[in-house]
Amino acid sequence: MILESVRFYQARRVWHPAAFLLMPDHLHALLAFSRDKPMSRIIADWKRYHATKNGVRWQEGYFDHRLRNEEQFELKYQYILNNPVVKGFCARPEDWPWWIGYSMRDGSPTRAQRAC
Repeated sequence: MILESVRFYQARRVWHPAAFLLMPDHLHALLAFSRDKPMSRIIADWKRYHATKNGVRWQEGYFDHRLRNEEQFELKYQYILNNPVVKGFCARPEDWPWWIGYSMRDGSPTRAQRAC
């Protein structure tokens, strides 16, 4: 249900998820937003929806980082994808079933996304 809503927001162009990965007790997201609505409002609305409809209990707030260049983007992307491996949940990032990703260039699903 959470990943379905990520896809829904992507299809509606509310955000563009380069990577969105669920862990047992937290999530990682690498998102781009349009400029017509504040990021804080989008995140708050999304979290409120899941709290109300699915009983998800979120921590207050979130941690955001502005990525200023391709190198920072790639480092953060690799960190996110490798998180389940580092935590010992799977051997390779592509083995983790609870993540989705899209190309930042053309919006197509990434290789690992097609495998999920």
